[in-house]
Amino acid sequence: MKKQTKGLIVYLIVGALTGGVLFWAFGELTEVIFTSRKNFVWDEIILKKVQAIYFPGILPLMKGITFLGSIGFYMMLVPVISYFFYLKRRYDSLTAFLGSFIGASVLNYVLKLHYLRLRPTLYFKISESGYSFPSGHAMISMAVYGMFFYLLAKNNFPLPKILLLILGIGFPLLIGFSRIYLGVHWPTDVLGGFIAGLFWLIVTIIITEILFWKKRKG
Repeated sequence: MKKQTKGLIVYLIVGALTGGVLFWAFGELTEVIFTSRKNFVWDEIILKKVQAIYFPGILPLMKGITFLGSIGFYMMLVPVISYFFYLKRRYDSLTAFLGSFIGASVLNYVLKLHYLRLRPTLYFKISESGYSFPSGHAMISMAVYGMFFYLLAKNNFPLPKILLLILGIGFPLLIGFSRIYLGVHWPTDVLGGFIAGLFWLIVTIIITEILFWKKRKG
């Protein structure tokens, strides 16, 4: 039990330090975007480079990938995964997963209303509305997919943990890339979404570790 307690303490310290770094990074990014505005040149350069990528079928592919990070898809995915954890009586995992989705969604909504950044409408390849920073697709996918694959590893799902880690990172990266390709976000919107989503993911993972620790202790 002492070993488990020490492990939890290490987890909390590392998580708190990482969360602090991400919080600082997000602040620095917003400073660049909304104060110095030095990023806009790089935003346009990167966006144009990404949109110049072409191979047959890339547009429908990007639309399909971006759908995996949409609210419409989450409205199907979240109930299914939640029901899975409920059937397995993994109530701590169920709580953590819902917390990652709901918390990231609410936080993204608040941040968008705070920063009120406009989308790069001149580069649209699909129709999109709402404010731009931070990217909701990037932020929520980082929190939701990251937490989902983390919980699979935590519950000893029969797949190599390194593969689960790759999937947990890979899905958000692809979704974020699709948002830039489709021209509905500046690259810094996506970067900000990744940072904020990873921050929230760490917060929910810390809470999850406490829940698992209490479960083992009980």
